[in-house]
Amino acid sequence: ILNEAMSKQAALPEEHPSRIFYQSVIETYNAIRIYILRLSAQAQKMADLYPEYKCRMNQLTNALQNLADNAPSTFYEALQLSYIFHQLIEYEGEYVRSMGSFERNFGHFYEEDLRNGSRLGSYSFPL
Repeated sequence: ILNEAMSKQAALPEEHPSRIFYQSVIETYNAIRIYILRLSAQAQKMADLYPEYKCRMNQLTNALQNLADNAPSTFYEALQLSYIFHQLIEYEGEYVRSMGSFERNFGHFYEEDLRNGSRLGSYSFPL
């Protein structure tokens, strides 16, 4: 998304009004990236403070680190990014409650994790 917005903005003349839109996409994307990295740093602190949750917090830290710069690649990451996005919509004041069709949004991540033999943890029950 970021690269696409940057290239589309760069292709426009300096005075084109759509440059403002692409600049807002770039700034929003970068702000979300910083937010995700802050969440990752906090998860790492929680892993250190609460050894009984270290494994779970390390998994969260790794997922957030990946999501800061990449699309989700696992069911866990897809769920995590969806939750973050949902929270960010709430911060904006849009009070949108629907997260869409669960199977359509997450089914392929879940199935791919099952095919790869990924350790799904406590959420590996049949959905």
